[in-house]
Amino acid sequence: MRKVKGFTLIETVISIFILTLVITITTSISTVNSNLEKQIAYDSDIYEVQNFLTLSKAACRKENVNGHILINSKDEEMYFYYDGGISSLFRKINLSKNSDCLGKNTNIYLDDDGKIKSGTTISIKNDDDITKITVGVGVDTIRIDE
Repeated sequence: MRKVKGFTLIETVISIFILTLVITITTSISTVNSNLEKQIAYDSDIYEVQNFLTLSKAACRKENVNGHILINSKDEEMYFYYDGGISSLFRKINLSKNSDCLGKNTNIYLDDDGKIKSGTTISIKNDDDITKITVGVGVDTIRIDE
């Protein structure tokens, strides 16, 4: 008798099926992981903006000086500086690459008591989600609307 080397058709089909199943599962897990990372970065940006506003108010209160928060929508950056001008920059944050700051450039004025004198709404977009951070005039009125 002669020996036949190789695989039968059934063995080949079963191997291809198992390989396809493994690739499909790996791809779906990778997609879910990517979406989850984007959502976490987006949520982090929202809370970073809220903390930035709160810390800016606290810095004005502590140092007993007026301050400004400049929102640069084009570059997705926010600056806090004392009344001495941009040379007195105290803190700066950048949004992640997945988040977009909508609207125009805005300047929020803070007095020496840490009270916001000019309210505004900051809109941040991630894919189809838009979150609005409403900054009200007064002591501590920062509201997040999703």
